[in-house]
Amino acid sequence: MKKHLIALLCLTLALLMTGCGEKSEAFSFPDEGREYIDTAELPRVYADPVGYRGKYVKLVGRAISTLERHTGESSFLFIPEGCSSPIAVHSADSSL
Repeated sequence: MKKHLIALLCLTLALLMTGCGEKSEAFSFPDEGREYIDTAELPRVYADPVGYRGKYVKLVGRAISTLERHTGESSFLFIPEGCSSPIAVHSADSSL
């Protein structure tokens, strides 16, 4: 009886674990009317951020922590793909 309960418990856990995954939709960056900065230019963006105001950067990676979320803006830590150090990202878009 004990073996049957353990087997049933393991089967239930296995089924629950497979049900937890969710496929994410493919994301694409909108190109209409936007001027994107090449990732090779990022060091210059850090040196002169005002010169790049209004331009966009395509970053792919993983957000690891939400720092702040206020009305109309949000900040979080982000690790870009291929990098090991996080960067702080501040956005005027509160939906991020």
